[in-house]
Amino acid sequence: MRPGSYRLSALLGLLLISTWPALASAAGAFTLKGGVMNLWDNTQVVDGTLRSFDETSYRTFGIAWEHRRAHGASFGVEYLNYRNEFTPPTAPDPGLARTQVLQFVTRKYFDASALVHPFMGVGIGTSQTTVTFDTPTSYTKYDWNLALQVNAGVELRLDNNFALAMEVKSLYHDVSSSREYNPSATGIYLGMGFLF
Repeated sequence: MRPGSYRLSALLGLLLISTWPALASAAGAFTLKGGVMNLWDNTQVVDGTLRSFDETSYRTFGIAWEHRRAHGASFGVEYLNYRNEFTPPTAPDPGLARTQVLQFVTRKYFDASALVHPFMGVGIGTSQTTVTFDTPTSYTKYDWNLALQVNAGVELRLDNNFALAMEVKSLYHDVSSSREYNPSATGIYLGMGFLF
């Protein structure tokens, strides 16, 4: 892990700990979501070898908690997980890249009606990519990166305690080397939220 990633992770953790007592009793939402992420580049040189990645991810899910304020503003924490398999173009040996993202996310909700609430937002945090090479000498690489997010979508508030949402998001990962896997991607998620 780069020194900057340690500092960022520590800062995110301290911010969450310092605000948790006030936020735990505030109005907010807990959301479970699933979807798919499409890599920006599905042909990459990783560890000195050209790899062909599945453009579409699998086992893609997210968990989010947010504190909602007056006038549609919100902020919270989001965890995302997605995986992409890969193979070298000239060999059958497969591999797997798993990306985990932890971010602070802020959003603005708009009141189109009592039911329909469009939103847009941004996020900043850290990501870890685990790249496993399934070769006769199998090994795993771990990379930590700064992760940035933009998102937009619509939430349908079916009642005071339950909502459905559709969201489009793009994730940019600040990868330091062209030899590292870059999991930057754009995807779509469907989720259900529990409001309190």
